Amino acid sequence: MIPDRLPLVLLFEVDPVGDDDRENLARDTYTVRGKDIELVPPIDWQMDPHDNLAWRFWFHTFQFLDVPLRIYEQEGDLDALTKARDIALDWVAGNPIGGERTGDYAWFDMSAGIRAAFLGYIWRECRRHGLLEPGQEADLTTALRVHSQWLSDEQNYTPETNHGLFEDAGLYVMGTYAAELPESVEWRELAEGRFLETLGRHVQFDEGVHKEHSPGYQIYIRDLVKLLQEQAGIGGETLGELLGRLDAAAGWMVLPDDNLVPFGDTDIQSEAPAFAKEAASEEGLRPYLRTGYAFVRRNGSYLGMTCCYHTYAHKHADELTWCLYEGDHLVVGEASRYGYRDEKDPARIYARASHGHNVLIVDDESYPWREQDPYGSGLLAAGEGDGWYAISGRNPLLEAVDHRRLLLYRPGELVLVVDEVKSGQEHTIDRRLHFGPELVATKTGSGVVAKADDTLVATLFDSSEVPVEIGVARGVEEPRMDGWTFPRDNTKVPSDAATLRSKLASGLLVHGIALTPTLPHTVAARVDDDRITVEIGGDQGTSEVQVAQSGTELSVAAVGAERLSRS
Repeated sequence: MIPDRLPLVLLFEVDPVGDDDRENLARDTYTVRGKDIELVPPIDWQMDPHDNLAWRFWFHTFQFLDVPLRIYEQEGDLDALTKARDIALDWVAGNPIGGERTGDYAWFDMSAGIRAAFLGYIWRECRRHGLLEPGQEADLTTALRVHSQWLSDEQNYTPETNHGLFEDAGLYVMGTYAAELPESVEWRELAEGRFLETLGRHVQFDEGVHKEHSPGYQIYIRDLVKLLQEQAGIGGETLGELLGRLDAAAGWMVLPDDNLVPFGDTDIQSEAPAFAKEAASEEGLRPYLRTGYAFVRRNGSYLGMTCCYHTYAHKHADELTWCLYEGDHLVVGEASRYGYRDEKDPARIYARASHGHNVLIVDDESYPWREQDPYGSGLLAAGEGDGWYAISGRNPLLEAVDHRRLLLYRPGELVLVVDEVKSGQEHTIDRRLHFGPELVATKTGSGVVAKADDTLVATLFDSSEVPVEIGVARGVEEPRMDGWTFPRDNTKVPSDAATLRSKLASGLLVHGIALTPTLPHTVAARVDDDRITVEIGGDQGTSEVQVAQSGTELSVAAVGAERLSRS
């Protein structure tokens, strides 16, 4: 059901308007992608003052007009609305499709969708207050129709990514604002039907998880679904039920420090929104095996694992990577996201390559995901028992070897990574691990110790039966980047990354992270049919953890010493 008067709909959440925003508006200063810029018509819509593709993209979304339009919406300030009108008219005049001075992101899927909603609102509100001269009204009305035609054209639609959803959202909202135009009914019908169809491809409905490999985009899509369902009436009860599952899944993606787990294109410094923090109260094991995630949370300890390929959008070569948070620190992190638009930037290459993740690499080659069809989820099973949690998966992208990984986790004490490799010939096998940016890692005789302010946080050790060479890199630029974390957009911070290198054809490789000062004396693993047994020798004797798989369930049983001794 369409509301009588749809309020200003922002497709991205923004901060409340403050005094600084009002002062900036009085000076014709707007914030585009975190950068302030003065905008007074006529505007050069091809400008790029920061030599940044993402800046140009956001420039053409009109997202910066949220400030004058919110001031108008909240305070009835017609001067603010007039400034937004003048910029919109200037854009319309300066950016015809295929024009010589048209900006390169003016007619781009997502920018056109977001901008359409702003144009519709400006059209409606200026007409309500008589702020459009006849020529101006004709120009804006034509702009709405041009946007509707462009967004409706399947050649301009991007169903493979979330950009298509924003195209539909913008078209629907614009059609709601322009309800006085008879053709707006067709805009809304097309947008709603296509939105629901595309959403079904991008969200695992039964699990409530977005399938673009990045918890950060779980938040974006949840917000978009909530906005359209509650304010614009799209989807009815279907999206209402989905919204609850999206909220619950987002809660499992929140680290104990309230940041999102940094898989895929998710910043390490990405604070979760309030709804996700509220949903993060549940503890235990939560696998999303159809999507390709699994999470454990208990008493301030947290582990996450992922393995999936659903679409090229925000995909990284990160099969079977994992993150660990313990003792108020991100112990095992990721290189994380670096930018979006320049795929030739060495930092972006490192961020998306296997070397930027906690994975197993064969012959020093990043996973060739671009060359293969999406396989869905690579996680196989999960389970818990006797204080241990277990998650298993297989990397479908490796052709030279068959690789299966088992994570065994005892919160607050130990993580064991058991990698089973099968091949007909010998390969160089690297196992990668990125320490959190707050930690300083130092190689020792038997492994790597990681400290925060000279306090021991974790120890990386290897218990494989084959020789292993352990190296640590930090802030390396040449011959390729290594040892970096990207905490936020286009920001590089040196951090420690460890490589455990071995040569073998087939066998088991075992490494671990000890979270107490006392390491296991010995760790040995063996495979018997569908059962993996790990023997752990410690000060209190030897314990044996048995993991057996039945379908998607892992049964976990521990025999022997209850826990590793603490000093």
